[in-house]
Amino acid sequence: MEYLVETQFPEYAQAVVTEKELPGIYEQLKDSATVTWNDGGDDVLIIALEDDYSVISLLTDDTPYYLTVSNDEGEVLVDMAGNESAVPRKALAPRKLGLTVLLRADDLPGLRTDYTWCEQ
Repeated sequence: MEYLVETQFPEYAQAVVTEKELPGIYEQLKDSATVTWNDGGDDVLIIALEDDYSVISLLTDDTPYYLTVSNDEGEVLVDMAGNESAVPRKALAPRKLGLTVLLRADDLPGLRTDYTWCEQ
């Protein structure tokens, strides 16, 4: 599998990395980075990273979803790829969970049943 890694700071950069390279690169990413699996495909995973959390998005069956990790109500403003966006508070996931999900990208049915998702 390959992943598109995009960073925003100090300047925009992108690179395609392999599954083997991903864990080491993921750990080094700073805030406002994104990692995408299957960019431009019918099913797409996008992980937006900050220093202490991730926001995990899935596009499947033409519907976008957030992975949720709590029952927290309301929305919170977060930096996603250099843009401020409102996301459900329950979608603020531990940073390491993003890597776990990316490494299982070839098992979307399993990801959809093993985790809770809400429509965006």
